[in-house]
Amino acid sequence: MESVFQLPWGSVGVYEENATRVLDASVTFPNGVTLSPDGRYLYVACSSTGHLLIYSRDAGTQTLTFRQMIDVTSGCDNLFVEANGHVWLGCHPRWLKTMVCFQSTSDLCDSHVLLMKLGPESETKDRPPFPDFSIEQIYYDDGRELKASAVAVHYEGRLLIGSINNNLLYCEARSQGT
Repeated sequence: MESVFQLPWGSVGVYEENATRVLDASVTFPNGVTLSPDGRYLYVACSSTGHLLIYSRDAGTQTLTFRQMIDVTSGCDNLFVEANGHVWLGCHPRWLKTMVCFQSTSDLCDSHVLLMKLGPESETKDRPPFPDFSIEQIYYDDGRELKASAVAVHYEGRLLIGSINNNLLYCEARSQGT
């Protein structure tokens, strides 16, 4: 129900010293979660809305402050962040159709990989941390080659794409400007 009606019933939390603490209790379908290379930002993919949330993170107190929401126009599943800060997103462009793929092995479900390059960090605290960013489509398939991509990991010009159905695709990654 949360996915269909995009209800903010999810949460982001931290586990420390045998206890869990909720840091944001009103997130719509949080899925992929990862830190920036320097650990100052937490990225959260909201699968059903097609948003990537960016929080600033205080490592000492383990607190988060919501800073920015980026519409990536695809239901992102998992995230991979390179040392240079580029964020690779394994996505489902038709989120509700992907939900059907969990039940059926015969339906085709699209695969979508995006590369997000975050621009220089804003020095103004009341502005989003990354006002300039670009999103590039790296891979798209209607499900015939790879059904329902869920993650993309980039390494030395190669890309490994995983799916919700335990299939993998290994290929060369071509991006403008990389």
